Amino acid sequence: MGPRTRLGVILATFVALILSTAADARFVRYTTVRDEKDGCGMYPSDVFDEARAGWGDCRLRSAGESPLWKGLTMAGARRQVRFTFNEGHGRYTRVIDFVELADGSGEVRRETITPLPGHWLRVDERHHDRVSAEDVRRLNALADASGLWKFDVGTWNHQDPDWLYFDCESLDMERIDAGGYRFSTVFISCSRPKKLVPLVDFLTGLAGLKADDFLY
Repeated sequence: MGPRTRLGVILATFVALILSTAADARFVRYTTVRDEKDGCGMYPSDVFDEARAGWGDCRLRSAGESPLWKGLTMAGARRQVRFTFNEGHGRYTRVIDFVELADGSGEVRRETITPLPGHWLRVDERHHDRVSAEDVRRLNALADASGLWKFDVGTWNHQDPDWLYFDCESLDMERIDAGGYRFSTVFISCSRPKKLVPLVDFLTGLAGLKADDFLY
């Protein structure tokens, strides 16, 4: 293979890599972490009474997310749900935002927040789709069956403090609607409650995300 041929192969590979990345990542931006001594305001204070809850607090704010506990953030929405997955070693925070619209349909968006050297964050938005009214009804039915939103702030984690596994991926779940704000947390990669997993898998599926060894 001559030099020109090798150069052509290298360029073709490079272009293919760029195109595949562009197809996968709808939108990429960079920002810096704005850590604050008393948190970043993305959750009400009583959330932090639960073990390892709210770990993505400052990352969410730095990535441009809004605090749901202060009210609906999107015009025309009647319900908003946010699932925030925090990898156990802090390697990434993955966010699924779901909005139920007044006509019964919905919208779902997924982004991944990855820390970089120097307090920088990379934010990849990889999925943003409409959700049919049928799927919205299914999502709400699974939520009702799980009992997820029965308490203001709660946990699905074992109550024995010796049980805590610090490598587990945590999942913070929020909902805001006319009935108020709800929050609960779970170590989703280690504790997989049978009543909760169908809801988690359905919403992640709507967002184009599949579990890999129980990590989302």
